[in-house]
Amino acid sequence: MRLWPQTLMGRLLVLMLGGLLAAQLAAGWILWQDRSRMTLGVVVSGLAERLAGSLDELETLAADDRRDRLRGRGMLRPSLDQPWRDDPPESYAARRLEQVLGERMTADRPFQVWVEAPEEQGGRYTEMQRRHQHHHAGALRLVVVQAHLDDGSVLTLRQPVPADALSWPQRLLAALGVFTLSVLVIAGLAVRGLTGPLRTLARAAENLGRDLNHPPLPEQGSREVRQATRAFNAMQQRLRDNLAQRGRMLEAVSHDLKTPITRLRLRAEMLPDEALRERFQRDLAEMEQLVHSTLDFMRGDTPVQDPEPLDLMPLLRALVHETAEVGGEVALTGPDSAWTLGEPLALKRCLGNLIDNAVRYGERAQVRVSADGTGVRVSIRDRGPGIPEADLERIFDPYYRLEASRSAATGGTGLGLGIARNIARAHGGELALRNTGAGLEAVITLPSANTRRD
Repeated sequence: MRLWPQTLMGRLLVLMLGGLLAAQLAAGWILWQDRSRMTLGVVVSGLAERLAGSLDELETLAADDRRDRLRGRGMLRPSLDQPWRDDPPESYAARRLEQVLGERMTADRPFQVWVEAPEEQGGRYTEMQRRHQHHHAGALRLVVVQAHLDDGSVLTLRQPVPADALSWPQRLLAALGVFTLSVLVIAGLAVRGLTGPLRTLARAAENLGRDLNHPPLPEQGSREVRQATRAFNAMQQRLRDNLAQRGRMLEAVSHDLKTPITRLRLRAEMLPDEALRERFQRDLAEMEQLVHSTLDFMRGDTPVQDPEPLDLMPLLRALVHETAEVGGEVALTGPDSAWTLGEPLALKRCLGNLIDNAVRYGERAQVRVSADGTGVRVSIRDRGPGIPEADLERIFDPYYRLEASRSAATGGTGLGLGIARNIARAHGGELALRNTGAGLEAVITLPSANTRRD
């Protein structure tokens, strides 16, 4: 349902306001019905008595004497001058009055009832309206009753009634509006206070994979929210402990593997056959590279424990210089500085892998850096064949290589891009690839130093 709010705060506000407003409308309706019934009962009783008395009295008088008798009745005197109205205005109040008045009429005479504003008659009725508003701060309405005499003449009576008795009082509607607005403000603040910790918890869960070292969340809000926050903090700590334990295990594995590989290399040097020795050394070098790459890949997604402020521009300039020394062509553009928090060697490995890939598969690399208050963006473009759209994510999988688009002669273990992405994510950032039409673009985003400190 499109109109139904999608947020918890919106749904709570709709439910609270809907329930309270429905209750207030029901209470107001009942109150107005009781008040209107009492007021209209008095009005109908007075009208019935005036109408019956006037009809009985006028029926005994001659036509010339009737006007003389009515002339001394004052402001609300009956009238014989107004003709029968063929199209009286209809309203809910008029129908109710006509029904109740018909029940109290003793004689079977045709009559009709309608409600009008005093201004429609002008004169003394306008003055009556002015006096009523001055003393009671409310509008008047005139209940008009017409009935036929036996000779066919028309008797017209007008009875002033407070407008609030005939329709919803404006003050009641205004009170409902003020009440609704007050409840909206108070409920909005209350619901915001209730859902605030949930929003914080949701953001922390979303950022957990990018920044596992984020400080524990404060336990605030309702008991249920505090329990969820406490469980989240415990889960985050267990993840950190598991990754730290895995890191220690990787260090031990790395140390244990170096010893037999070193022994094999020494024994290979003692082989008398030079061709066999070279093949043996080449296999050992490939094995060592594979072991180091695998360990780097597994170590890469371990969150950085002690990040330090780091300006990426000097690091990138050094990488560009090193690439140029071995014949690679790299162009660098960007601001004077681009600060983030991280581990220099890990970020150098990440950016170096991307630049090496761009030079190896695209002949030259174009590096563009941009930085603002929220983060640093590094774009590395090449002029190579690109990557099929279906493989833009699979290329990050361990040992996955695109032989159709990458030359097999270039070597590699298929772990470089995965290592680069793991390092970026370990620093709270991200790495993504996209085809530009003229090559491949790798975009790495990292939080700014200020963002990471916050």
